[in-house]
Amino acid sequence: MLPVVVSAVKLTAGYNDETHTFGAPSLALKLTHTIKRCAEMLETDAIVDRNSEKQKDATNFNELCKRQFSTRIFTHALQTLNERKFNYIQLLPLTSELPKRQQLRHDSELLT
Repeated sequence: MLPVVVSAVKLTAGYNDETHTFGAPSLALKLTHTIKRCAEMLETDAIVDRNSEKQKDATNFNELCKRQFSTRIFTHALQTLNERKFNYIQLLPLTSELPKRQQLRHDSELLT
């Protein structure tokens, strides 16, 4: 079942097998977190219902998630995020624009 879940997360978050990057890395991280929370809830329900088989399956799935998500999803998603942050170009205003910006800021402060 876990390979299906991992494939679904990769497909949903736009994983590229050639570059090992995600189109939406934060979505991949959010989905894996949500899946873990759902598995924990399933395990809790099994404990409350005293269903040992369901609890065992949920516990095993949780363990697999902890071990496999970090290597199959987290590393690639975090690497993609870091690369994008590093490659992000922040444009600074020109010196000729600074007096205009200061005047705008001063005018907006007078209005409030």
